[in-house]
This record gives sequence, structure tokens and C-alpha cells, in this order.
Amino acid sequence: METSARAHPFWAPALFFAAGLLVGVGFYFLPTADFLKIFGAAAAALLVLYRPLYGLYLLAGTLPFLPNEALLLLGALVAVSFLLYRLRRGQLRLEPVPAEPQLALFLLVVGVYTLVSINPSASLRDFAIYTVAFALFFSLYHGLEEKRQLRTYLLLALLAALVVSFYGLYQYAIGVEVESAWVDEDLHPYLRTRVYSFFGNPNVLAEYLVLTVPFGLAL
Repeated sequence: METSARAHPFWAPALFFAAGLLVGVGFYFLPTADFLKIFGAAAAALLVLYRPLYGLYLLAGTLPFLPNEALLLLGALVAVSFLLYRLRRGQLRLEPVPAEPQLALFLLVVGVYTLVSINPSASLRDFAIYTVAFALFFSLYHGLEEKRQLRTYLLLALLAALVVSFYGLYQYAIGVEVESAWVDEDLHPYLRTRVYSFFGNPNVLAEYLVLTVPFGLAL
């Protein structure tokens, strides 16, 4: 008699065994903090590669808290995952994006000036940032396919902004020390506190809030 149950591929148990063995060895030999960082990063990378939508959600919720290098790697991973996802589904053609010619021209200009820069290493770094940002723009535009997905993305971003804002209010309450370069004492002799939350710079915090507050009002 035939059965409808399907056997698991032969490699599935071996894959789970290998993963469990690797986790066990890592936990035994590495300090706990290092193990948790590596394990968390590996789990997040696998989740992002499984589906780029999860990577977009992760990016929205962690943007204020990750170092710049980690954000750049996460953004690049999301873009690669989006490309692989489209290849698996055979959806290689993308719908036109508003202002696409202007965006492409801007990136071309950045590329040309990178080649003739007097500081190639710094310019290559900035070019990598611009390239990942453009790839993320297309991943966002095409990856959030439903209104529900867009709403989830925005809610995660606003939840992160809420944490950022509460920490900024805490800094203001305790009177966090401000760097002299951030205050013009001639214009503002009584200003003693400028909050910066998780960003390390009050101007960057302001830019972040300017970008997120309108979405909060819209929701």
C-alpha cells in the first residue's frame, strides 16, 4: 500500500546534526558573549537569506543600534537575498521606479568621482555605502509587496525610534555631558546638554527623527 508521507531528503538530518555539532563546539570553546554574538549574527544571516522581507524587518528594527559596519553588511546581505529571491521565483524583471534615471545618473557621477578621487580609500568606502543604499532602495520598493508588509516595516522602525527617543529623554534628564564642538558658547552660553541617544552625535539623531516622525504621524 502506498503512503502519502514523504521522506525527508537524506541531507536534512546530516545538516541539522552538523549545525548542532558546530553550535556545541562553539559554545564550549568560545566565551559566552562572543558565542552569542556569532550565533546571533549567523542566525540573522540565515533568516535574511531565507527571505529578504525578514531582512528588511530586521533592518528597520535595528538601524539605530548597530555599528556602521554591521549596518553596511546587513544592507548588502538584504540586497543579495532580494536578488536570489527574485532568481528563485523567476522574477527578473522589475517594475520601473520613479526618478530611476536620476538615481542612476547620481550613482554614475559618484562612481566617476570615486575613480579620480585624491583619497581613493575613503571614496571607495563612500561608494560602497551609496551602492548598498541604492540596492536597499530597490529592495524596499519591490520587496514590500503588500500594505500589511509596509505597515509592519514602519511599525518596527517606529518602535526602534521610540526606544531611541526614550533614551534621549533620559540623557536630557540626567544632563549628559556635551562636547564643546557641538555648542557655540557665544550664541548659546547657557546650553549645557545636547542629547544624542545611540548615535553619538546630536545632528545624526535629529536627521533620524526627521525621517521617522512623519511616518508616525501618518500612522
